Amino acid sequence: MRLLRAAPLGALFLLGFAVGLSAPARAQFACPADFQDQSAPITCTCSAEAVAAGSVWGSGVYTSDSNICLAARHAGAVGEQGGAVTVTPAPGRSAYSGTRANGVESASYGAWDRSFTVAAATQEEASAAAPPACPASFEQQSAPLACSCSAQATGIGEVWGTGAYSSDSSICRAARHAGIIPAEGGTVQVIPAPGMPSYAGTTANGVTSLSYGAWGASFTFRR
Repeated sequence: MRLLRAAPLGALFLLGFAVGLSAPARAQFACPADFQDQSAPITCTCSAEAVAAGSVWGSGVYTSDSNICLAARHAGAVGEQGGAVTVTPAPGRSAYSGTRANGVESASYGAWDRSFTVAAATQEEASAAAPPACPASFEQQSAPLACSCSAQATGIGEVWGTGAYSSDSSICRAARHAGIIPAEGGTVQVIPAPGMPSYAGTTANGVTSLSYGAWGASFTFRR
């Protein structure tokens, strides 16, 4: 019965290939909230939402528990719309001076054992940090997957379920349905989930998903 609703394997392969060709070259992972658990430089992306909230201590050099994206805006590495940044660990300092810069107020603080600096990512850094294009579906996956969706990929394929999707659903179209990315695409983190006895279809974010019965494997997204 599944063959009545699933695309042929050859079509899925061609779709995955097309998605790979059209994937954005500069998509990155979203920046973590802070640099506390990092010990090496990272390149990541700050959204417009991420550069508008959080707490920052320091100026130019920031305490490791400062919000990375807000610090990036304070440092002038990104503007109000966000962007790609490279964050580099730095030694702790005996004191951090707070200032107001680029619409962000940072606070002063005393000694803190770890710090970071942040700068706009170069094109080479951004390209090197780009995750691969998402496969057409999650059928052959058994571990969490970070990948990028092009605008084309968010408009192609069928989706079964809401919140949790059958493993043969289009990853990028499901991500758009779930509100993880807009129609223009972006980076997603896909999480494997157990199969469900049924999948309820809904319309959300410009995508209509379908209902289905039992299916052996599912996936969700990390928000």
